[in-house]
Amino acid sequence: MVAYLCTEELPETASVFIVGGGKVQRTALFQNEGVTFTEVPSMDDVAAKWGEITDLSAAQRASFSIG
Repeated sequence: MVAYLCTEELPETASVFIVGGGKVQRTALFQNEGVTFTEVPSMDDVAAKWGEITDLSAAQRASFSIG
């Protein structure tokens, strides 16, 4: 797997793979809308919004670039 990832013919970039026990899997990151705090949140602020912070019911594939 590592050798193939190092080839120039591989079109895949910025991906994460899980490899072990003869199995190779691609994994992906997902993100939700999250919560935006206007000031540094306290532990209580985070606890109060925990449901929104961790809700993945409408999650979308993470969109970020490496650069």
